Amino acid sequence: MTDDPTAPAALLRAPRADRLAAARAAAGQADRRFGITTPGRPLETLPALAALLPGGALSTGAAYSVLGSVALATALLAGPSAAGEWCGVVGVPGFGAEAAAAMGVDLDRTVLVPDPGPELVAVVSSLVGALAVVLVGPPARWATPRRGGWPSGCGSGARRWWCAGGGRAARRS
Repeated sequence: MTDDPTAPAALLRAPRADRLAAARAAAGQADRRFGITTPGRPLETLPALAALLPGGALSTGAAYSVLGSVALATALLAGPSAAGEWCGVVGVPGFGAEAAAAMGVDLDRTVLVPDPGPELVAVVSSLVGALAVVLVGPPARWATPRRGGWPSGCGSGARRWWCAGGGRAARRS
């Protein structure tokens, strides 16, 4: 057995505070090596929407609910998209791409999945991990996810449009 205090077995026996410190250090190393990968990075937001959001901006790793308005949900994509972030739209078969582009959404940096079928959770989980913002259509349409429940940063509710800030996303250079 090793005396290395960062070895997995040693960490499991370590006090909670030490395990938390080791996890934070590992996240910090990943951030420095690969860019920001942890939640909490503020995203560009349209000025008209800033007053509606905590801190005045969307944030990666957070979830937002919009009741009954696909236009407002789409407008939430516009700020980050126009700033060069990658965005996704899942489960919105009638998504108005032309209207989204007119609001400022860069369609060249937008992943559209109109109908994810029974793999909704897998599709959303993949996109939330890779894109800055993911708009998920009203989950009531799909009832309960087939496997594993909703991914972190997503939720369910009738007629609600969900935006979830994802992980690291490519930015325009």
